[in-house]
Amino acid sequence: MFFQTLKSIFDTFGPAIFVPAVLFIIALIMKVNVKKAFNSALLAGVGLTGFNMLIGAYIPVIVPTVQKMVDITGINLPVIDTGWQASAIVGYSTKIGMIFVGLGLLFQAVLFLLKWTNIFMPGDLWNNYSYMLWGSMLYFVTGNLWLSLGCMLVMNLYTLLLAEVVQKRWSKYYGYPNCTITAPHHIESVPYAIVMDWILNKLGANKIKLDPENLKKRLGLLGEPMFLGLILGLFLGILGNLKDLGQLASWGEIATVGISTAAVLAIFPKVAGIFASAFQILTEASRGTAKAGGKSREWYLAINDAAGYGEPATLITGIMLIPIILAASFLLPGNKTLSVSG
Repeated sequence: MFFQTLKSIFDTFGPAIFVPAVLFIIALIMKVNVKKAFNSALLAGVGLTGFNMLIGAYIPVIVPTVQKMVDITGINLPVIDTGWQASAIVGYSTKIGMIFVGLGLLFQAVLFLLKWTNIFMPGDLWNNYSYMLWGSMLYFVTGNLWLSLGCMLVMNLYTLLLAEVVQKRWSKYYGYPNCTITAPHHIESVPYAIVMDWILNKLGANKIKLDPENLKKRLGLLGEPMFLGLILGLFLGILGNLKDLGQLASWGEIATVGISTAAVLAIFPKVAGIFASAFQILTEASRGTAKAGGKSREWYLAINDAAGYGEPATLITGIMLIPIILAASFLLPGNKTLSVSG
């Protein structure tokens, strides 16, 4: 009953309410006055809502174009990647998943309070669905409750370990003070990223300056993220309408994809700025209230991974990967999966 109630509360309010509520409680514990704590929570809620609104508006624009690209190539792959939305629904609808809603929250809070980790993971309770999904599948195959729970807890520990490796880098790069991500579907690539970073640096790739800031300095307007988004969106639109370029409707879709992509790249950073400001108060308070062994305890709040999607380099790279992933789906020997979920 407890787990069902907790699940119902989270399903009802969602990350845009749950995360600000957690932030508000933490701020009060850290002796921030009620007005500032509420303002901080409100900014976090507005930021998360802005992220979701932008993503929700962009997906219906880009998905039909991607589907047309699939149809043009004649790809015949029987397995469809349903995406995180469907996966989350499955994770939160199983009995094992419901158990982990409460168990995971307790486990993560205890690890933080005992100072075994400096990441307060309950701030991003939503992304527990990844553990819940794997645990549910293991339970479906084996019928072993304890093995399934053990799997989810070990995955949780693995995630925390890798999150601590990148926490400072993530916080600094994306501009969110004392924040990091713990989403398993992103953190799992950390070992690969570290190895590839070393290899690419040895090859001199770090000397190539193609980040949005340098492009802006060198190219002016042509290097603006908004302009790059327009060009990239137009390119994707043309790819999706190659067979119908003689029709006016096709050019309407191409223009819409171009403008929509430019809009996302222009608006997302502004929403990110609102979200980042929510944590300034918490960061200042943590310097004076969180003590450990006579020294300030440096800790990080886990936040939703969507907070990083609007960073220009991240967003541009992600959109560029759409045609690349489609090509890989077609060319990889033995592959049966088509990823069109976004």
